[in-house]
Amino acid sequence: MMPLALLVGFLGAGKTRFLTDLIPALHTRGLRPRVILNDFSNAAIDASRLALLDALVTPLNGECVCCGSLRELMDVLQSTQGAPGDVMLIEANGATETDELLGYLTMDSRLSQFTLPVQVTVVDASRWQRRWFNNTLEAEQTGTATHILLNWIERLKPARMAAVETSVRAINPRAALTTVSEFADVLAGIATASRDTP
Repeated sequence: MMPLALLVGFLGAGKTRFLTDLIPALHTRGLRPRVILNDFSNAAIDASRLALLDALVTPLNGECVCCGSLRELMDVLQSTQGAPGDVMLIEANGATETDELLGYLTMDSRLSQFTLPVQVTVVDASRWQRRWFNNTLEAEQTGTATHILLNWIERLKPARMAAVETSVRAINPRAALTTVSEFADVLAGIATASRDTP
C-alpha cells in the first residue's frame, strides 16, 4: 500500500515551501514522492518547480479538490499504481473543506492501493485566526489534522506564540505538532509498515 498524505492550509501559509523541504527529506529516507497539486491558477507553475526536486507531479488547476475538482482528483488517484517506496502527497488549495475530502479519501473502495490518509495542516502562525470570515474554515482545517506545522513562527513574539499554540491545542488536542523531518519520518514509518499489506 502507498502512504497517502493530505496537505492543507491557507494561501501563504507555506504549503509549497513545506513540500519543497519535504520532498528531499523523503528521498533521503528511500521514498519516492508523488504529488497532486491543486491550485486555482498556479498549479502548473508550482508543479514545474517541485518536479525539479525529482518528484512525480500532477497539477490540477481549477476549483477546490473537495468539490469542483473532486472527480479529477479521484480519477488521478484511482489510476495511480505505485511501486514500493512511493508516497502520495496531495497539496490542496486554501479553501479546501477537509472533513468532506477526508470522507471521500477514506470511504472510496477504489482507493484500496492507499493507506488511510494522514493530514498535515500548515498554519500561518502570524495570521492564525485573523482571517475574518475564514476563521471558521481555518479552525476546521486544523481540527481534522493528524499533524500540524506552525509556520512563520519567527515573526511572533513569545506571548503571541504561546497564545497560538494554546488556541491550536484547544481546537485539536490530538494532532502532533510536527516539523518537516518529523513528518518525513512518519511517512517513512507508514511506508515500512504497509509495504507488504494488501
